[in-house]
Amino acid sequence: MASLNRVGWKRRVCKAHASIDVDKAGFMLLAYGHSWMVSKWTVDTIIFAFLKIAHILIK
Repeated sequence: MASLNRVGWKRRVCKAHASIDVDKAGFMLLAYGHSWMVSKWTVDTIIFAFLKIAHILIK
C-alpha cells in the first residue's frame, strides 16, 4: 500500500513538472509571437512612412 502511494505521489510530481514545462513553453511562444508582432508592426510602420514620404516627394 505504501509503495503504491509513493508511485502515485511520484506521478503527481511528474505531472506538476510537465505542466510547468508546458507553461514555460507557452510563455516562450507567447513572448516570441509578441516580439514578432512588434517587429512586424515596426516594419509596416517604416514601409508606410517611406511610402508617405515618397508620395509627398513624387507629388
